[in-house]
Amino acid sequence: MRHNHTNQTTIRKQGNTTMGGKTMRVALISAALAVPLAPSLGAATPDDALCAQVTIQIEQQLVLTRQAFSATLTIDNATTELLEDIEVCLEITDADGQPANDLFFVPPPEVTGVVGPGLVTQFTGCTPDTFALGDGFPQAKTTARWDILAFDAAVPGPDTETFFIGGELRHELAGTPIVVPLFPVEVQVAPQPSLLLDYYLQSTVYSDDPFTFDIVEPAEPFNLGLRVRNVGFGDAKNLSIKTSEPELTSNEMGLAVVYQVLGAEIAGSAAKPALDKVAFGDLPGGESTVARWLMTSSLKGQFIDMDVTFQHVGGTGSSDLSLIDGIAIHDLFHAVEKNSPLVPSGLDDGLADFLVIDPTAPLATDPVTFASLPNRLDGSMGAVDTVRASYSVGGVEMDATVTKAPSPSDLMGRIEVLVSNTGWRYVRADAFDLSTYDLALVARTGPDGSRVSYDVGGSGDVVNAWTTTRSEDTTGGPAPDITQQLVHLLDNPSVPGLYVYDLTFTIKPQAALTSDIDVVSVSAGGTQVLTLDAGPANAGKDFIVLGSASGTLPGIEIGGVQIPLNQDTYFALLFGDADIQAKFGSVGVLDGLGQATVNIIVDPGAPEFLIGTKVDHAFVLFEPGGIAFFSSSPVPLFLQP
Repeated sequence: MRHNHTNQTTIRKQGNTTMGGKTMRVALISAALAVPLAPSLGAATPDDALCAQVTIQIEQQLVLTRQAFSATLTIDNATTELLEDIEVCLEITDADGQPANDLFFVPPPEVTGVVGPGLVTQFTGCTPDTFALGDGFPQAKTTARWDILAFDAAVPGPDTETFFIGGELRHELAGTPIVVPLFPVEVQVAPQPSLLLDYYLQSTVYSDDPFTFDIVEPAEPFNLGLRVRNVGFGDAKNLSIKTSEPELTSNEMGLAVVYQVLGAEIAGSAAKPALDKVAFGDLPGGESTVARWLMTSSLKGQFIDMDVTFQHVGGTGSSDLSLIDGIAIHDLFHAVEKNSPLVPSGLDDGLADFLVIDPTAPLATDPVTFASLPNRLDGSMGAVDTVRASYSVGGVEMDATVTKAPSPSDLMGRIEVLVSNTGWRYVRADAFDLSTYDLALVARTGPDGSRVSYDVGGSGDVVNAWTTTRSEDTTGGPAPDITQQLVHLLDNPSVPGLYVYDLTFTIKPQAALTSDIDVVSVSAGGTQVLTLDAGPANAGKDFIVLGSASGTLPGIEIGGVQIPLNQDTYFALLFGDADIQAKFGSVGVLDGLGQATVNIIVDPGAPEFLIGTKVDHAFVLFEPGGIAFFSSSPVPLFLQP
């Protein structure tokens, strides 16, 4: 991890890495106090000394602890003489009148209207915050401006503290020493925010594996999560965080990696799908919030680096660093819902929570791939819970047994888990054929007779029941040698005993898309006939054929279905142009056999710039109500002269 003091913090992921340290910002408001430049008691002075005026100005807008406010001293010298050897002693006291300079950092001021550096002397009995300004010009103004920083100890609790800034001004006029008291000005120092930021990202992202030359694995959506906790007493105002794109490395073959942001969620609300400045607004002390991005990668790979810029926009419109008291990056396993039916109301805020792998705590491993299993649950509100693992994988069981698998005549499956220690528990099992069956619902019955149902999702969904089909390596070589199909569950058993998970499956559409030809002449024109065959089980289902002239990876997700086509102009035409859809017959209903044909027509004399273009087509099936549930593999069409 590197810390760049030009307002950027760079984080390199190396297991669980944390960064401590604090930064400061300036907040300003004006309040002026004019004081006559009068001689000290018993000192002689020329009559025209009263023509010089002193102004001490305190600028403050919600002065946050260990943040800066401005104090400006203005001396208006109306005489024809130099104001020689100007020195200022700033004295800060608390509400009880006790010295408080040690609670503030007072840097040297910015000075204008002086000649020479001044003689460095020390006021007798003054604080160390004494500054020699130089000699003030005749009939001119001399100003000195300090940005004074309040340290943590200035406001140790939740209440605003009162301080007074005053001191003395010393100079010589025509050889006569003059000491002027700077009457104290009251400032209110409020508690500061103290922000802890936790980033959550998968170590491995799954997509096309470059070592499987004859197979194109689908891009699997993954989450990048951010939890922001304000553990201070003060509110973080207008908090925004700018996040750059993570750097990915995929393999040793030097292939380019393209990844796409499919969606974003900020504090539970949908946001622009981009890694950009995230505006959280105000984050009160003691509260937390979450941001989440859903992404895909064009190749299977590993996250290795991530740059993050933190920004706090103050009320004046100026931008400077917020107070970041800690940063950590965690190995995300899955985004989940801690506010599941088993969590009492009020114990969570409905935002995404994060199931992670903590290498500093005891870890269980998959008996087939030896991959680490999750062992910690980080809640969006800041709570951290231990997670135990149970599995039935590769014929090896640990507190979990698959007692029933689905069949064409009975689409139910069952996993039984023996719980001796209550609390959060992760369960995985591989005894289900996910190439034939889709998991639709999980219902759990506990030893106390309680029954709870869980929604099911994919790898990028915020759910407590999901499935994955991934190519994995078990031999240590670069190429995968097995395909592991897993059902994953996260539960919170409240009493010891046997927990039964009933899994409802549906038959996965075995749909195929084929074509009669794959080359059409641009000059002569022609038609590619696509045949859709989704099987009798999908008879009467709505379909649409979509296309792309810009490739199949990373693709796009529609309604939770990953479609192997990139969005471009051609995609938009087939998706929304009724004339094109009617010409091709690309929107319709499958017949009684679950089949249909679509004609991709290239008119004679098409533009020559299309020569050499490859377009891909795939079809998508919809349930009643327009809910997408399946996408076929793509079929190419090459345009030649």
